[in-house]
Amino acid sequence: MRIHDSTGKFLGYQADIEEAEFVIIPFPYEFTTTFGKGTGRGPLKVLEVSDYLETYEEETGEEPYLRGIHTYEPVIADEFKGEEDIEKVGEIYLPLIEKRKKIITIGGEHSISYPIIKAFIKYYGNIGVIHFDAHGDYRNTYEGSPYNHACVMRRVADTGVKIVSAGIRAISKEEIDFVRASNSIKLFFAHEIHSDQRWIQKSLEFLPEKVYITIDVDALDPSLIRATGTPEPGGFEWYSFLTILKKIFQAKEVIGVDVVEICPDPPYEVSTYTVAKLIYKIIAYWK
Repeated sequence: MRIHDSTGKFLGYQADIEEAEFVIIPFPYEFTTTFGKGTGRGPLKVLEVSDYLETYEEETGEEPYLRGIHTYEPVIADEFKGEEDIEKVGEIYLPLIEKRKKIITIGGEHSISYPIIKAFIKYYGNIGVIHFDAHGDYRNTYEGSPYNHACVMRRVADTGVKIVSAGIRAISKEEIDFVRASNSIKLFFAHEIHSDQRWIQKSLEFLPEKVYITIDVDALDPSLIRATGTPEPGGFEWYSFLTILKKIFQAKEVIGVDVVEICPDPPYEVSTYTVAKLIYKIIAYWK
């Protein structure tokens, strides 16, 4: 039996960073959220509730934490107002990327994905990005900022990498026009995924060998994750989403993952607990 004593560490355990296979990075950044607020509180709450997860992973029959999980100190950043701010985040990530750590970032708003992905591009060069989200996030600017959470995938697209956006069910005309004019982006609406299971194979064939996964938790249906800034009905269900993740990890070399936009919803922490469980599933699948 485990004694539950929240330590701000994933699962309540801490491996030495040099020996750890996985590094969890809390990134409680929140400057541009629009509808629901609270993503800045998300990472530490996920860490807190993760202490209640069982360490035995029933699908793989393993205890993945034994491979070593180190929870990094929270990344504290000022509001992104220029590329110099983006580069500062990269300076934090690059030493860990160079050590080939399996990095999972917990956000915070979705804006954080752009500087993180830029750091991975700087090290690896040619990578692909798999983007799970209810929203397109391809606006060029929003509320006067090109670094708004609604612009994150537009900034990633500016780097020239190939992107697959999946589960989208809310997007503007400006965004869809941009996506359709691009040869580097494949976007799959949620209703298309529901009716055509071949989308995942098409995605894997489109992307290069090395991929980064960014998961906005509103990609999942609000019946699973209601505690997020802008929930949209019609999202991924639990086991279908896990099946998709397993296929990606089996087919590609995943180089990094982020899970963003969880807004803690006390006293009902089902959503936050589900995110912690999702992260542990990712650790189990990431061999």
